[in-house]
Amino acid sequence: MAADLHEMLESALHAGTRELSGARPAEGAVADWVQTVRRRRTARHVLRAAVAVPVAAGIGAAVWFALGAGPSEAPVATPPPAPTMTEAPPPPEPSPETSASPEVEDEPAAADEGTRTEVEVPGLPPYLETDEDVLALAAPGWALAAYQVADPDRDGFAVPRTIFLVGPGGERFRVVDVPEVELLEIHYWRAGEPRARVTFGSYVDRFEGTSSTGWLDLSSGELVADDGVQGSFVGLGPGGAEVWFDAGSASVVLVEDGRRREVPLEGADEGATLSPGGTHVAAVRPGASPVIVVADLDSGETTTTALPQDRCVLAGWLDEVSLLVQCMTDNEDGSPRFTERTEQRVTVLGTGQGVELAGTALADHEVWPSGQWLEDGAVLVKLRERAALESDPGLEACGPTVGVWRDGALVEVPPFGPDARGSVGAVAAHGGLAFLGGELRCTFGEDPPTGELLRLEPRTGELVTLLPVIEQGGDEDEAGRRAGLVSSWVLAR
Repeated sequence: MAADLHEMLESALHAGTRELSGARPAEGAVADWVQTVRRRRTARHVLRAAVAVPVAAGIGAAVWFALGAGPSEAPVATPPPAPTMTEAPPPPEPSPETSASPEVEDEPAAADEGTRTEVEVPGLPPYLETDEDVLALAAPGWALAAYQVADPDRDGFAVPRTIFLVGPGGERFRVVDVPEVELLEIHYWRAGEPRARVTFGSYVDRFEGTSSTGWLDLSSGELVADDGVQGSFVGLGPGGAEVWFDAGSASVVLVEDGRRREVPLEGADEGATLSPGGTHVAAVRPGASPVIVVADLDSGETTTTALPQDRCVLAGWLDEVSLLVQCMTDNEDGSPRFTERTEQRVTVLGTGQGVELAGTALADHEVWPSGQWLEDGAVLVKLRERAALESDPGLEACGPTVGVWRDGALVEVPPFGPDARGSVGAVAAHGGLAFLGGELRCTFGEDPPTGELLRLEPRTGELVTLLPVIEQGGDEDEAGRRAGLVSSWVLAR
């Protein structure tokens, strides 16, 4: 029974959406489990409907874990007033002043010039005393994180957040407090700069595709919208241009200095991923004869490489010219749905273009898109062990785990997080180190995974918590709203 449910959900995952309201699990224990979850969510949404924005049933939610931020089922509640939408000004000069959140106390004055003492504030993890020049400490590989302030009495969806600057060694500095807002996603930040690129808004905005892209002022905490691109942020391309993926038009949009340029991906609509050097984007064009489409972001030219089976997932780039790909046979009317999983090294650029078998380390796992290049020949792969899914169908609600694939061998990351399940959302790498965004609660992909921020030494398996979760109790939904946790983070460029 578990396998039936798994195959149903897996098929929806690889299509990029999941029709949760229409799902019909197999009979038995798995069905009871899914129906219990659905009843709980139905009751939750009905209670909120007194102040509801009507939402039509049956609309599929985008899969956060696989594709990054995108539309999702919105809690049907009237959102609080959104931040003022104004034209983005030039980057402001850093200021020593920060806006104080009503739920976070101001930090004490410096006790001894030239030293930094540890500061403890209710609702936040301890951090080092901060001054006006804190942003100057950062270098590429430091993390900028939005931390949801813990509050055991919180009931609403809009939450105050504190922006932390975190060094690879775990040193934390409180930068600024951000006014209450339901959703805030940081896309990128250049070390030392006074603002960060973000998307923000309400759950309803996200559901309707009306979230605002703009800038977070790191001196005042102000959120300022501009005429940004709606879609999935992929990374920074040639010359620092923003690279966005629009699944609706199957194209990449480059934005630089207010100018936009579109690069079509010839029907590719799954797993858009940026090469390590930021020069190319690859995505899968599905169908009876799937191919990888690669776009040169400088010239706009595209190339295609045929794939050996009828369903394939991009695990991540291996180097500047090749990708690690998991392929499988799609038995559309069979059970199990997907069989004969293989891992392939697909060279998509240069004279050696083609496909070769890369090993069998992933044969017992299902791979998710959006893995992270660590160094040439090594990829931080998002995956799930199929045996674990069979024994615990509840894992379907959670994000994937991660493993380090290196030269045909797979080393799984040590367990961490709730129930030691090790589920993650965002992952990144710098200087041979990996960074993982953990997941406190499982949401069926309805919300972006939020939780702790960790650093991984891929060769030794050592895990270090950079920003922890501060749990506040409550049921599953209350725990996510009330806990102190990392809601979004990026590594400085």
